[in-house]
Amino acid sequence: MVHDLSGRLAPGCIPVCTSDGLNHSFYALTAHFGQWVAGVGRQARCWQVAAGLLYGQVKKTYRRRKLVRVTTVLRCGTRAALRTALQELGLRRPTACTSAADEGALHRIAIKLPRSRAPKAVG
Repeated sequence: MVHDLSGRLAPGCIPVCTSDGLNHSFYALTAHFGQWVAGVGRQARCWQVAAGLLYGQVKKTYRRRKLVRVTTVLRCGTRAALRTALQELGLRRPTACTSAADEGALHRIAIKLPRSRAPKAVG
């Protein structure tokens, strides 16, 4: 899904993402939105995550099928930047209040396109 998304976005466009607490989501996003840079010392090159990537997770803890704790974790960016980006898109910040249909969704991705770039043609 992330690979397909990165292929459809205009060059330089970086998504604003929120998801459940699955760590594989973080690794998939950082693998597709970043670049190789020259390393320091013995390291020839190292991977650097894109500076504009905003990614937050909502981790839910259940005990005996009951929700007992909700923790928000910011993996890339700042809380203020994520909150502002979500509000600009007309979304609220990630919370524990989700519907039953939303509970099964692994990823909710909102794409914030730069004003100077148009999306690539899909087809």
